[in-house]
Amino acid sequence: MRPETAKPGIDVARSRAYASRRTWLPKPPKGWRLETQQTDVRGEWLRPSTPPRATILYFHGGGYYFCSPQSHRAITFGLAKRAQASVLSLDYRLAPEQRFPAAVEDAVAAYRALLAAGTAPTTIVIGGDSAGAAGSRSRRFSPCAMRTIRCPPARFCFRPGRI
Repeated sequence: MRPETAKPGIDVARSRAYASRRTWLPKPPKGWRLETQQTDVRGEWLRPSTPPRATILYFHGGGYYFCSPQSHRAITFGLAKRAQASVLSLDYRLAPEQRFPAAVEDAVAAYRALLAAGTAPTTIVIGGDSAGAAGSRSRRFSPCAMRTIRCPPARFCFRPGRI
């Protein structure tokens, strides 16, 4: 079976339906709470019952046109537990309904919102997988682009192949 993205024409609705059927929705780890955020910055928070060591801003993969924070819970829940960190898994705007650079704009807005909420910039780590990894490496997070606010101190990427 070839992945949808390897076919000549991408049927977005079919890709999204297939991804939603194969999504495994684990329960939050014991001692953690899952919260949905539906404000200007949409996403899922996974928070520990004890003070976190850091905050991870996570960008899910999916070619910028499918997947969601829910489809990536297995990854974000594991990250949260291992790092003892709160995780905001961003529900960024998807193509083709929203054109580039909508997803990257959402990522920068989420980072700014974390800072505005009082999250210490030295405790924020940004990262993602596949398309989300590319978003976390965006030039918009570079020192030149972030002149008015502090740059994220750390980034990580999960991506097959090279970045």
